[in-house]
Amino acid sequence: MSACSRRSFLLGMALAAGAGRSSRAAILRPGPLLWSRKVAMGEGDWPSREVVPAADSKQLYIPLIDRVLAIDLQTGEPAWPTLREKDDGAIYRGPASSQGLPSRAVTSAIVRDGRLLTLTGAISDAPASVRDFTHFPTLSAFDVGGSEGKLLWTQGLEGTLAASGWRAAALPALVGDSVWLPVVNQQRSMRPGLAELDPSNGSLRATVLMPVSPDGTANWAGNAPVSVGGRLFCRRIDGTVVAVSLADRRVEWRTEPRAARQTLKHAGIVPGAGMVHVATPDGRIEAIDTDDGQVRWTFDLEEENPQVCGLSGDQLICAGRRIWALDAATGAPRGRWGFVDTPPLGSVAIEGRAVAWSTERELVALDSSNGAVVGRDELAQSWNLTGGDTWSMGGRLVLVGGNRISVFRADRE
Repeated sequence: MSACSRRSFLLGMALAAGAGRSSRAAILRPGPLLWSRKVAMGEGDWPSREVVPAADSKQLYIPLIDRVLAIDLQTGEPAWPTLREKDDGAIYRGPASSQGLPSRAVTSAIVRDGRLLTLTGAISDAPASVRDFTHFPTLSAFDVGGSEGKLLWTQGLEGTLAASGWRAAALPALVGDSVWLPVVNQQRSMRPGLAELDPSNGSLRATVLMPVSPDGTANWAGNAPVSVGGRLFCRRIDGTVVAVSLADRRVEWRTEPRAARQTLKHAGIVPGAGMVHVATPDGRIEAIDTDDGQVRWTFDLEEENPQVCGLSGDQLICAGRRIWALDAATGAPRGRWGFVDTPPLGSVAIEGRAVAWSTERELVALDSSNGAVVGRDELAQSWNLTGGDTWSMGGRLVLVGGNRISVFRADRE
């Protein structure tokens, strides 16, 4: 970091601290552990798993490789008990196999207006030519408002999407009255595309063909598209950001590859201040104008494979071996906090000024306006847990790590 950058960094921290002293709004902090349960993530020895859960005010929905669980958010028991001898809360069970496992398994859930949308199976970040087809990704919709998790429709190995040659290649997004799903076409040399589906019945409305990367690869990065300003923004495995107009379903612009031949570890996209913010494997944070795809500012965290986590007010929260706060509009550093010897593991939860994450042994929360630690719990010593992805949902803090799902009460002071 240059001398000028260091002076700006220290000034930003001082301003942030001053702002924090004048704020009196309640802030979230980790409360007591409500429950924790061991969850078999799926058959086989998966080297890497990423589970993106969802929650409403009562239930926590956990998408796994071969099933979807609905768990009471308060008690950890099945949301809708059955007469099965070993009731794990599953409302859906799909095919599973331990043969030809890909390098990475990613599953996700979205809940809105009493409808649950899940992606199960395996999304691999291996090159398209060597992807395994044993665990075919399945997109499913459930009624979780008026009925006890009734299955409404699926798009999997035997759906109309697959019949047209397409298969899921990244996590879905629910935008307005459409489901948008990054896909690849098995009949067109794995040509990438975006599929638009009707959320009421899962029917295929349209597909938007994507340009192939300069090196000939077609891989999506795995993250869900992000919608802002009438556009859909997607990330490719080489770091390319693609903008698609929702009005006429066409590609408006794309950036040049950022990752060379590296695989992105964190491919999230965070919109804010008329830009989308992304991280690069070499440690840079870039802000890209949503209108023309031009890079408006860059800040080097000097961290390997950082992640953009979200917005806390007008601050962009990023994570590497520490937690960073940058001005979302200018990239000016506001703060840098954390513990170098115990870096954050997985995703970081943000709610208002509160930023919460877990290390291998601790659950930590701080006030992003001044960097003050507002909660710090010894996971290993107090609860015999290990860290992982941290989520703020349903008025709780949810920790997914070490083949366990744990839920903490979220207090506000």
